[in-house]
Amino acid sequence: MTDYILSIRPKWVQMIFSGKKTAEIRKSAPRALVSTKAPLRVWVYETKSEGGCGKLVGTFICRRIEWLKAVDFSTRSKLLVEIAHASCLTEEQLKAYKGAAGRIFAWKIEDVRRLREPMELNDVFPGRYLPPQSWAKAPAEPAIEGLP
Repeated sequence: MTDYILSIRPKWVQMIFSGKKTAEIRKSAPRALVSTKAPLRVWVYETKSEGGCGKLVGTFICRRIEWLKAVDFSTRSKLLVEIAHASCLTEEQLKAYKGAAGRIFAWKIEDVRRLREPMELNDVFPGRYLPPQSWAKAPAEPAIEGLP
């Protein structure tokens, strides 16, 4: 399974752990899931903004990434309505976020696991000195065994 790291604000992290938020919205997505159909293990990095800890706090499995195209917004597709609900955003917020890019990606969240204690990024992925702005492929296998 390929590992990815997503930087997420504390408000959204809590919604993910509560089970309310089941899709994370991004302007891009890894090609790996599209080309191989293999699930991704996503490490949740809680950002320092808004009082967050600036550490890895958990994982989830992403088996599917939905691609919302411009037509979904112009026709108010069923997919748009579903993704708005799953992401805890309004359709208007999704439209504003996509901006001129004309598309957004909904990373589907499943099998959420919270770490017992938040962990430094470099303790799990040695050599990864900075968290990603949005997301990044993990630089290597996790250095600690027995994690989710």
